[in-house]
Amino acid sequence: MKEGKYLSELISLKDFSKKSLNLVNGPCGSGKTYCATNMLSKLSSSLNKVLYLIDKIGGRKQILLDKEKTRAFDPSLENVIKGKTINFINNNKITVMTYAKMGAILQKNPFFLEFFEVVICDELQSLEEFVIMGSEEETPHYAEIARKGLNNRINSGKYYTIALSATPNKIYKLFNTDVNSKFINKIPLYGEPREYEHREGPIKYNSITALITTLPKNTKGFVYVKRITDIEK
Repeated sequence: MKEGKYLSELISLKDFSKKSLNLVNGPCGSGKTYCATNMLSKLSSSLNKVLYLIDKIGGRKQILLDKEKTRAFDPSLENVIKGKTINFINNNKITVMTYAKMGAILQKNPFFLEFFEVVICDELQSLEEFVIMGSEEETPHYAEIARKGLNNRINSGKYYTIALSATPNKIYKLFNTDVNSKFINKIPLYGEPREYEHREGPIKYNSITALITTLPKNTKGFVYVKRITDIEK
């Protein structure tokens, strides 16, 4: 582990804006998930008003290990889709779901995201891969619906939308913008973040793309992946 501070020690909530996509660029091992659930969630008036998006079911399960602060999307939340108010008094927790699930919900109710004051997008660059993978024959294309939903939310300027990523370049491509655009607000880090360095033994990860960027260059090794599409990376 490269010495440094956790993200929650390096950023200030004062730098976040409702008028842009707030991009937090932190390497693997810098504590992005902890920062999201324990610090960024404070931008909302209640944990109930925080939505945490993740690319894969495996990553969702990892985040849901924090049972004190997080909960999975369940049938009781379907009332949001129907435009009804939900009583969360006895269950004040962050809702966690995949981008695909959010796309499916947005297809039924385009205003679903307006229920949340803060939306945290973990490894948002992975959504760009899912958008490309989706063929024209796919109906509906949930990844593209999710992308458009986030784009509309950001353009409204009413809510906080935050992207966590170790590889932010693809996020600019995802929303067809560049580093000089006001659409993305790159959050400054006041110091050096900690990160994984090469070590013996297994390293658990959510994003293979983010992991590869932290490995030493010009070296050989093995990386276990579950999908053929990950092997191509």
